[in-house]
Amino acid sequence: MATSAARSEVFTMVISTAEYAFQAANEQIFAKKNSLIFFLNLSLLNYSN
Repeated sequence: MATSAARSEVFTMVISTAEYAFQAANEQIFAKKNSLIFFLNLSLLNYSN
């Protein structure tokens, strides 16, 4: 019983770590996408003027 409880605890830890890493990667991608859009808009404004 103790081994299965420990196993499920480790499994939960691995899952939460993976979720955290996935969320961090998504936030990084989102930030890069936003900065890319910002620079594109900036260059378009400079080009139109």
